[in-house]
Amino acid sequence: MAAPALTGPLPLNAESVKLAIPRKSPGSYVLGTMTDGELEARHVGRSDTDVADRLTAHVGQYPSFCFAYATSALAAFEQECELYHAYMSSSGAAHPARAPNSGWRCPRCAVFD
Repeated sequence: MAAPALTGPLPLNAESVKLAIPRKSPGSYVLGTMTDGELEARHVGRSDTDVADRLTAHVGQYPSFCFAYATSALAAFEQECELYHAYMSSSGAAHPARAPNSGWRCPRCAVFD
């Protein structure tokens, strides 16, 4: 699995989240700052149920975001793992957690084996 195709970057405020993500859905996201016209990743995350709601909780913490819808909570987790390995693994940030009692595995590494 490759990193998901992301929509954005967009300004991280309640209005832009509402406009960009009109339906409740699991999904993944990247938060960061714009540098030379590109998003410089500072955080990756997901929501297993409502990516717009989760992004709204980050308003004020970062100026910009990109996101991708997911078809399920598992797909959102796998997307977050791919984004983590693409953007954050060398930063010292913790690997994304899986849902409790899920048994999910990262598609890129053996952290849960």
